[in-house]
Amino acid sequence: MSRPRRIEQADHPIHVCTRINNKEIVFVDFKSQKAYAKIFFKALTEGCSKHDVTIAHCVLMGSHYHIIVYTPYMNLSLCMQWVNSRVAERFNKATNRTGHFWGARFHSSILDSDEYYVNSVRYIYMNPVMAGIVDSPEKYEGSSISFYAFGRWGWATITPDGFFMSLGLTDEERRRAFIQITMGALMENEKTEEIKQALRRRIYGSDEFVEKVLKKYEESKASMPPDSVSKP
Repeated sequence: MSRPRRIEQADHPIHVCTRINNKEIVFVDFKSQKAYAKIFFKALTEGCSKHDVTIAHCVLMGSHYHIIVYTPYMNLSLCMQWVNSRVAERFNKATNRTGHFWGARFHSSILDSDEYYVNSVRYIYMNPVMAGIVDSPEKYEGSSISFYAFGRWGWATITPDGFFMSLGLTDEERRRAFIQITMGALMENEKTEEIKQALRRRIYGSDEFVEKVLKKYEESKASMPPDSVSKP
């Protein structure tokens, strides 16, 4: 069965995940881990700035990464191709590593509002906890949760999203509410599976939302020249 086509759109946030080849963990010690994080977040910031993609949330794991972004110019594929190629080139050069870095093209899902978006935000920040790396998400350095929870994080340029801004009238109120929402108990297995499946199906939301996104995509595709439609 062929993969569903990637839908380029500007109206909704997108959850992106890319895994390293064979789910390999490329760093072997603390020094190489720091080097990988520095290379990744620099390339991510440069690539998103170059392509006018806004980074709302990001978490870098040992074998993959998660980001939630906004793409006002409908150029996610172009941006991620730039970012992933630069990370691979720079890390391989810095560590004398050879061979493929990423295992496959990135996965992505267009996010519905409200609970689906919040579920995705909670999921990416709970990744280090679910992996047994830390016992609380704010303790993980390779995550932008510190930006939202404490107002500090220097790895990449983060733009607060509408979800965060709606949590209160001041940053202090918003941070307290954000901590309460994202740092609670582990997510139910059913929710985590939903999100993983959505990354394969490329849309995460209600049936009505999925239908709306697909309808709009089909309408826009019909009006485009054949070579302008996003490939699988």
